[in-house]
Amino acid sequence: MSARRRRIVLAPRASDDLDDILLYTYQQWGKRQRDVYRRALFAGLRKLADFPGMGKERPDYESDIRSFPIEHHVVIYRFTDTELRVSRILHERQDIDAAMAR
Repeated sequence: MSARRRRIVLAPRASDDLDDILLYTYQQWGKRQRDVYRRALFAGLRKLADFPGMGKERPDYESDIRSFPIEHHVVIYRFTDTELRVSRILHERQDIDAAMAR
């Protein structure tokens, strides 16, 4: 019997982040690259859902918050036995502290 997989849940802000990332990628590099990047992001999220302990603990935000880089973005998340709850998906050059304070 295989283990049950965690469900990936994007908070509204994370969903907006993802939409912005994909729109920007499309505008800068076209549909093909947007699709490649989307697949890479979702593959990273799936891996993170399977191995959520990989991320760095971020008690500076909240006790159960973690961060993990995927491609050129940093995923801010927490997890339970059944879910990977993504709070934000931020560019690696973005001021993460300022984004998390909002």
